[in-house]
Amino acid sequence: MKFLADENFPMPSVRLLQSLGYDTKHVGMMAAGISDEEVVAMANREGRTLLTFDGDLGALAFAHGIHADAGIVYFRLTHYSPEAPGRMLSDYLTAHPRGELAGRMTVFDPPRVRQRLFE
Repeated sequence: MKFLADENFPMPSVRLLQSLGYDTKHVGMMAAGISDEEVVAMANREGRTLLTFDGDLGALAFAHGIHADAGIVYFRLTHYSPEAPGRMLSDYLTAHPRGELAGRMTVFDPPRVRQRLFE
C-alpha cells in the first residue's frame, strides 16, 4: 500500500509506516507549500492514499469533486503522540486486511473510524 502524507502529518508516523513496510512519502520533504489541489494531484499521479489532518480536503472532495482516487484518510485527533496516527492506521489495516481505502474518505475520530464514498 502506498501513502502520501500531507505536510501536517507527523514525521514520526511517516517513519513508523515506512518501518512497517508501507511505501510512504511526505509532501513536506518533496514539495513543501503546495496547494491542497496540488497535493491531491500528486497523490493521484503516484497512486497514493492521502494521509492528512486537513479537514479542508474533505470539503474539496465532496463539495468540488477533487479527491485522491486511492482515498483520503483524515485524522480528527486533538491530543496524540507523534506516532499515534501511524499506529492507528497500521492497527486498522491489520484488523481489516480487506479494508478498502480507495474511492472514499476514511475518518479516524477515536474511538470511531468512519468511511464515506466519493461520488
